[in-house]
Amino acid sequence: MKFRHRISVLAVAGVVAITLAAFGILAPVVASNTDQAAAFERAQVAERVRLEAKDAARLGQAYVIGGSGDDLIAFEEAATRFERSIARYRTLVGDSALSTGPEAGHVADAEVSWADVRSAVSGRAAEVIVPVEATVRITGAIGSLGASLEDLATDESQQAREATSRVSASVVAARTTVLVLGFVAVAVIIAVTVFASRSVARPLTELDDAVQRLAAGDLERPVPPLGRDEIGEVASAVEQLRMSLREALSSLHSEIEERTTTEEALADANHELNRLLDGARHASDEMHAMGEMGELLQADLSWDEAYAVMASYGRKLFERLDGALYLYGASDSELERKVAWGDNGIQAEHYRPEECWSLRTGKPHWVRFGEPDLPACAHIDAPDACSACVPLVAHGEVLGTIVLLGPAGESLTGEQGTFEHMAGIVAGFAGRVALAISNMQLRETLREQSLRDPLTGLYNRRIMEEALAREIARAGREATPLVVGLIDIDHFKEFNDTFGHEAGDHVLREVGAYLRDNTRAGDVVCRFGGEEFVVIWAGTDITAGFSRAEALRQGVGELAFALDGESIGKVTLSIGVALLGEHGDSGEALLSAADAALYAAKAEGRDRVVLALTPERPHEREALAPVAGLSTRSPRIG
Repeated sequence: MKFRHRISVLAVAGVVAITLAAFGILAPVVASNTDQAAAFERAQVAERVRLEAKDAARLGQAYVIGGSGDDLIAFEEAATRFERSIARYRTLVGDSALSTGPEAGHVADAEVSWADVRSAVSGRAAEVIVPVEATVRITGAIGSLGASLEDLATDESQQAREATSRVSASVVAARTTVLVLGFVAVAVIIAVTVFASRSVARPLTELDDAVQRLAAGDLERPVPPLGRDEIGEVASAVEQLRMSLREALSSLHSEIEERTTTEEALADANHELNRLLDGARHASDEMHAMGEMGELLQADLSWDEAYAVMASYGRKLFERLDGALYLYGASDSELERKVAWGDNGIQAEHYRPEECWSLRTGKPHWVRFGEPDLPACAHIDAPDACSACVPLVAHGEVLGTIVLLGPAGESLTGEQGTFEHMAGIVAGFAGRVALAISNMQLRETLREQSLRDPLTGLYNRRIMEEALAREIARAGREATPLVVGLIDIDHFKEFNDTFGHEAGDHVLREVGAYLRDNTRAGDVVCRFGGEEFVVIWAGTDITAGFSRAEALRQGVGELAFALDGESIGKVTLSIGVALLGEHGDSGEALLSAADAALYAAKAEGRDRVVLALTPERPHEREALAPVAGLSTRSPRIG
């Protein structure tokens, strides 16, 4: 083989080797770039899934807590965007990765939590579950959803960073290989130069210079053309290699810059995610506190205990705000402050309904810092302060208001979020307080109804029996007297037959009111049944008891009854009186003795007071006549 041919063979072999090495260098770099692009796209889609889930969950939670139909529509639109994004993510990852890869658990957990969010919103919209239960369910689902998608975004971000690291490693390997290849090429060129003729020395020298620049990393200066022979072909191949390396390195630099920008964006997104998670945890703590308050208020508490619970949780939920609970008083003309909390306290002890915007408009009234709201309520004497008045409504009835007062010149929301969030918490707190107050009022009404006769308002027979047993036990301990009087309205059946049952009920109410109003505060007056009444005079001896019974008989006898403007006449009373110890030692014995005395009064002609008979002292009745002032009516037994 001629020298020229040998040079040609060597040159061709060198070019082939360099080209193959170049493709071997660039292949891993290109593959790494492809993997990096796919990883970055998955990370971006995962982050978009997380953000859209957060937006949909926030709208769902707002609707469940107290939202309107517009909130539900906004939630459905956000839910559609989220479901499209997670479907896009599934397409990018592929079914095999979602069934075996680490993404499978995160996506499955997120879809389960999202189903819980959908269930809570649907249940709230269909009113098959109560707002409190729906709120608790959606809060838990939001926490699980946020955690699953945060883990998914974190994993995808980690995979993107790993892909970037592989690209960087490929670039370093490529540069190292280029350097090695350059030195090998130099060695080959030197060997060829030794055997080349002087006619090819200059082109080889120039080619050697170009290769040296290439090996040194100088990819900007092009390789000059060295003719059309074998050396020229080698120079052309080296130029193509230089251009390829230059394009590859330029692409790598762009990828590195883009990766740096993406990492900064991911860092910002992580910071925002942490802030949102802090807000979600705070909202969860608020909902948990309101749930605890609701459970406590469901117990059988006294009013003072209930007020203490409301103030304690009001202080916990609204740390920077003073607050107070106002309820309507005995009449609807004024609201009274029942409990207050905070450092300064709410100033007004009571106010009229027309002084409060929330009672006039039937909805919460806010005065916010820097917002053009309506003026503050007249009962709030704090011109520069933010305030909120929220009506307490339960079962369609306005019970009172919750009043909150913030620091002067500051926002009511503080550092914890938006005004809408604060309004939702205040509305939830007011709703639970209103329901608790309504339930306590209902329990109090039912308890009162169980103690009193519905017609006369006096204590019923069961309460009388309990009170008589209690007073007998007290009289025994304290060695004090006790007198029982059994009262009957004379000829009441004939009165009913003459004037009707409506007139009879009217007389029973009036007689019961007279007995109640003309006995001492410590005396027990009750309706025994029908037209019979019982009076228990504790700490009263027989003389005073007899005198008081006679005063009741005379007072009722002087009453003139009228119904619908027409007179229905008068009634008289027959009363039997018994003394503890003298006529019996138990409630049953005393009532039996008083009943016998009442029967005697009926037998004597009615309209009189008769003392129970004591066999040892048969003339005691006659002795009481002058004490009671009975100059014309003898209390003898007939």
